[in-house]
Amino acid sequence: VVINRADGRSEGRVGLQFAAAALRFSTIFHNQSDDSDEFNLPALLMDYDESDDEVHVDDASLPPPLSEYDDANCILAPAPLSQPSFVGGYDEIFVDAPDDELKCPICLLVARSPVQTRCAHLFCKSCLDNSRKPNGTLECSIDRRTLHDSDVFPDTRAERKILQLKVKCRASNAGCKVITELQDNENHVEDCGFIEICCDDCEEEMQRARLDEHLKNQCRYRTVGCSHCSQEMQFQDLQNHLDEDCQLIPVSCPLCDQTDRKS
Repeated sequence: VVINRADGRSEGRVGLQFAAAALRFSTIFHNQSDDSDEFNLPALLMDYDESDDEVHVDDASLPPPLSEYDDANCILAPAPLSQPSFVGGYDEIFVDAPDDELKCPICLLVARSPVQTRCAHLFCKSCLDNSRKPNGTLECSIDRRTLHDSDVFPDTRAERKILQLKVKCRASNAGCKVITELQDNENHVEDCGFIEICCDDCEEEMQRARLDEHLKNQCRYRTVGCSHCSQEMQFQDLQNHLDEDCQLIPVSCPLCDQTDRKS
């Protein structure tokens, strides 16, 4: 397929899209006037030159990409595959190295919500779901066997063993010495004073144990009151208030050195 460009030159690369559309969706371009199986490209889109066996197509008349076709254009665009969001296994600091049999061969981490296949291999549920093929089937990444949903089942025995593994706090390098079972780790992390968090107001990072002091005495968005007029404002606005707005702040007369309120 040769594309006739607006500047008069010809280019063949873009024509592949048009040809693919014609071949894949034959019912759209099928000649309805007879019983033949030949494709009938719309006359407005082409000018056939028998001498050089080329099809000339105006680039302005090319159909849109296949993904843009819809019912109005008589072609159903392929629906995007629904893929679960990736989760993967447990990336924690284990006290003792976990057995390899408890690790997912896809993410190489200790399996989260482990499932076992008919061929006796263990995976994270999310990892296996994300490897699903367009036709809905699965494939074991170890032996390449095709699997159906009925070939996969939760491995409660492995999950019980995994959740009882001992892990260090994620902030162990920052000084936390707590060791918990994996199943209790999230509860500890939510309260651990060594975990790095952000102030919701100024977004400064700090250890959770410092947050109260920061909000009370350090955050530039904390609420403070003017010591002269008692008006409340954010700390970052206090200096401007004292310099420009506060009418009760004492000022000195440049002539007599007496002090009085600005107002």
